[in-house]
Amino acid sequence: MHRKNKKHVVIYGGSFNPPHRGHASAVKALLDAFPCDEIWIMPSGERGDKRIGTSGRHRMRMLHIMRAENFPKTKIPVKISGFELRRRGLSNTYRTSRTLKRRHPSWTFSYLVGSDILKDVRARWVNGGKLYREARFVCLKVRGSPLPKKLPERFWLLDLRAAERRSDSGKVIRALVQRGVNIAPYVGSGVAAYIKKRGLYGR
Repeated sequence: MHRKNKKHVVIYGGSFNPPHRGHASAVKALLDAFPCDEIWIMPSGERGDKRIGTSGRHRMRMLHIMRAENFPKTKIPVKISGFELRRRGLSNTYRTSRTLKRRHPSWTFSYLVGSDILKDVRARWVNGGKLYREARFVCLKVRGSPLPKKLPERFWLLDLRAAERRSDSGKVIRALVQRGVNIAPYVGSGVAAYIKKRGLYGR
């Protein structure tokens, strides 16, 4: 571990609309196999590539429920961060990275991504080329999503074979809610109850 004035934080960003067992599986893989001081699950604000729609307040609440159900006590703290939700303007990882480096110059930040979206970092993300070269990434190897032949030195690979594999997506789960299907197997009972109580996603 790092000295008291230093810290290695892994940031797991996304829309989490809603958070589901696939997200929990990724966090479990980090807890089981990657040494760090803290994990921050960070829901994004509105983004330029897609409209999220569901408020940050609801997504934060669902993430807290997911954490309580899946990670009530962990050696590595799992925190829910509203950092991007509190900022004005559209969210993007490059902007977040620069701000966090400025605020915590002695800390190390790594960003969790799946190999299925790795190609989008350079091609579609804001300042993705710079981010790809400069930032630190923990890359989850996802079946069916081959990795580039050469990765920058700042990349760590983490295999999901030891974790639960899920193909759930927020879009699919939202569609199931609209059809009246029980989504508890995909998101957990607590998140499912919250979605039903608040009437999210059209039900």
